Amino acid sequence: MPRDVTRNCSNGIAYAVGDHVANDALLGQGAYRAGHRATELIPGTDRGTAIVKGFTGERSEIAQTYFIDVNQVPGIIRRSLEAIARSGRALPGTDAVRAIPAQEEARDHLADIHTALRGERRVRTQTVLIRLAELDDHYAEWSFGDLRAALAEHDLEPGKSDGVMVVRLDDIQRAITERSERDSEEDQGGNPGSGSSPYPPP
Repeated sequence: MPRDVTRNCSNGIAYAVGDHVANDALLGQGAYRAGHRATELIPGTDRGTAIVKGFTGERSEIAQTYFIDVNQVPGIIRRSLEAIARSGRALPGTDAVRAIPAQEEARDHLADIHTALRGERRVRTQTVLIRLAELDDHYAEWSFGDLRAALAEHDLEPGKSDGVMVVRLDDIQRAITERSERDSEEDQGGNPGSGSSPYPPP
């Protein structure tokens, strides 16, 4: 990294580095000698741990960082907004605290998965999860296991196509049709006005 660039950087982050030269290039000249040493971090063991400077009034601090998957971002934003609302503070650009529903509306997972497929015959499970998260915050923290469990409720499971796991449109459409027919039969059988007794024959 050009020295002219590092000289004008007020913030520095150093994960595990191999020597004092790399250490000072990231944290500033003299950092190693002053005891601010990313060389003491162990690759693999200190995963996500870094020595940082310029973020507070301290010369340096130890910070723990985490990889955030794109599917987790909507959930993080939602929980942040809820925390702001609970604190009584107004959101930026508003005059009042945003109302947070006390209870989320129940979602029709099968119908939402069908929407996420967007008419495509086969869609990668990862893409389905991303589209579900875009559809509603309810799915923001869903994993592959959650998707598999939702499909299993309808005796479905992801398939494999070209070496990747996919959800098939035909499977979802068939499950929706079967559910609709089943619900219709139950309504007819349980409705006294339909002419059918709600009780089984003797």
